[in-house]
Amino acid sequence: MKVIRRDRYLIAFGVIAILVAACNFRPSNEDDLRESNEPTSQYLQEEIAPCTSIPGSSRDPCAVQPTPALLSGASVIYTEIPAYWDLYFDSDSSPSVFTPHLVVRASFLPGTTRCSVYKREFPAFIDFALASDNRLLTCFIDVRVNDYLIGKGPPTLSIAAYIYPFIYVGEDTFDYAASHGPEAARTYEGREGVLFLAPSLTTVVEALWMTEFWDVQRTGDAVKVLAPYKELIERSYRDKFTEENLALLDRPLDEFETVISKGAVARAAETGGRIAVGDDLPMLITDANLLRPYYEGPGVGISYETDAPLLPPPVPGAEDPEQPPVTTGEEDGSSGSVPVPGEEDQPDGGGGGAGP
Repeated sequence: MKVIRRDRYLIAFGVIAILVAACNFRPSNEDDLRESNEPTSQYLQEEIAPCTSIPGSSRDPCAVQPTPALLSGASVIYTEIPAYWDLYFDSDSSPSVFTPHLVVRASFLPGTTRCSVYKREFPAFIDFALASDNRLLTCFIDVRVNDYLIGKGPPTLSIAAYIYPFIYVGEDTFDYAASHGPEAARTYEGREGVLFLAPSLTTVVEALWMTEFWDVQRTGDAVKVLAPYKELIERSYRDKFTEENLALLDRPLDEFETVISKGAVARAAETGGRIAVGDDLPMLITDANLLRPYYEGPGVGISYETDAPLLPPPVPGAEDPEQPPVTTGEEDGSSGSVPVPGEEDQPDGGGGGAGP
């Protein structure tokens, strides 16, 4: 494990072999790393038909298969069918980090899963204090965007596809959280779905995270999407809903696209293009190339000049050199070894694994 301490936050990079075969992080000067990874403004030029095969993958992207079931660290009780047709906008509800900004139909690219652990920090519009040892295991996977259903952007995106929150109290809890990482690659790589996307759950990372994954499945010539909570609702809450309600969880793809597009237009008109009603709230992201205005804008207020968020780690490569392990100080009660990117040869620094 590598632990990097910065003035504002402590980030643990989960470079652990059990995560994904090549879950590596290449240390370098942080400014150079950000500059080299800074996305250029590219745009998807042509829609890719549903269920088109993915180079390098033998998986049927639209196979009929069970809903992804990854450990979430949270429990949900469904008292109503989630209103995807309204894109989760409710004028009576508080602004949420779960509000989707963009929606894409995309395929997860094989061999691109990599995982890290970050301190969790909410944007300013969320009035909730988090414990200093609150962490997020975050697994990024690259996707080939087949179509932008809401918004626009480049043909490839790095998505935080799996997030597992935990309280870091030592190596045991870190290892327990990290052990869930490999399942993300097995679950998503090679699969096609409709991805609801929002800015990262933590403001220390500039990225999009997948708030929901609707599986794209093909039976004969029919292509449909299935809600991620379809099986759970039908199994545990069927008596609470009518058949008409339950039918909302299994829709033809073209119908689904039309419904959410209309919902996005209605939401933008109601909120003035913000995540909810209020001039002090963030604007909805409409271009996946332009995440920075969200982070610097109202309701979030991150300063890139003094404390720029990190970009997702690069896609793992076989040429990346193996990095020596870094202690957190928990093993012997010391302050631990904390190199800064690009300064790995300097003496040990301070900072314990559990954070301040």
